[in-house]
Amino acid sequence: MKQLQKKNQKIICIIQARMGSTRLPGKVLLEGGDRKPLLVNLYERLSKSRYLDKIIIATTNLKNDNKIVKVCKQFKISYFRGNNLDVLDRYYQCALKFKGDIILRVTADCPLLEFRFVDKFINFFCKKKYNFLTNGNPRTFPKGFDLEIFDFKTLKKCKENAKLRYDKEHVTPHIRKNLYKFKLGNFKNKSNLYKKYRLTLDYKNDYLVIKEIYNNLYNKNKIFNLNKIIKFLDKSKINSLNIKHN
Repeated sequence: MKQLQKKNQKIICIIQARMGSTRLPGKVLLEGGDRKPLLVNLYERLSKSRYLDKIIIATTNLKNDNKIVKVCKQFKISYFRGNNLDVLDRYYQCALKFKGDIILRVTADCPLLEFRFVDKFINFFCKKKYNFLTNGNPRTFPKGFDLEIFDFKTLKKCKENAKLRYDKEHVTPHIRKNLYKFKLGNFKNKSNLYKKYRLTLDYKNDYLVIKEIYNNLYNKNKIFNLNKIIKFLDKSKINSLNIKHN
């Protein structure tokens, strides 16, 4: 990978996280590698990035999310607290505060993401000079390796023009509804892994799979990559536990 020419642009990663999942409450703080919360594992896996200038955990002002703030303070991770329902506003205000020119969007239910994967994504975005890049249209990577990246001007347009509750809850739907206004791209894998594997954290069975991955790979290499995960899943067949949720 060639060195990215950033042109004085500050690239930040905003990880949205909350305790109030209806399907698996408190999932982001479940135990992962080295007995640390999965949210901390995710932060550490992204912190080796060559391109990210700052990683921020963006949580809500709800009392229940004090637990996330406590963990951030314990591990010296930057955090931001914002609107519970308007995630778009939370991202916008967070990007303003930390002066991000380019924003990588990550959700805390993707605790297996890692810096090499992210850096390829960022590099592709900057090389093509997109306003918005996703790897989910169509999906070719396993759910749990979901990424979106956009420039601040695009985020600001979303903030100013998104009116529907759904558009505010999910940050980027306004872009998808107004394709002609933005330069968009999709980051694809050579082979389609989406239906074969599931690496996101939504249900108890998802956690059992993710914890087993950490139990088997973390001690060998703390920042194991997607190829290592797939080899392990193919060998262990544990992904049969949660693939039904895809």
